[in-house]
Amino acid sequence: MNIFVHGHDIVVTNDCHSIHLPMSQVRSGGQRTGAWKRIRWSVHYTRYFFSKYYRRYAARMGMKSPQWTATCAFALFAVYREVLRATIYPMAYWWLTRRDQAGGRPSAAGKGLR
Repeated sequence: MNIFVHGHDIVVTNDCHSIHLPMSQVRSGGQRTGAWKRIRWSVHYTRYFFSKYYRRYAARMGMKSPQWTATCAFALFAVYREVLRATIYPMAYWWLTRRDQAGGRPSAAGKGLR
């Protein structure tokens, strides 16, 4: 991001990959924390990142929204990612499977959604 906000273009970035150790080898932190703690720290570090780069990034990209709006949007996404998605996905999958089976169409399960 530092390169980008100083006027250089980023043509390609790599995907981010993470490796998780087995629970028997991890004593604390990371995935062992509760969802609300992960949300808190995710928002905390995003606010720190935004405080360093958001103003210059928004200017270069022509974004009009203030930093607090972006922070709130990220916080909502973090809640969705950690709390809602885990609940909504199985319900939506169940509903789509039932709907497809009732209509005689192939179920979503056969399409690799799971």
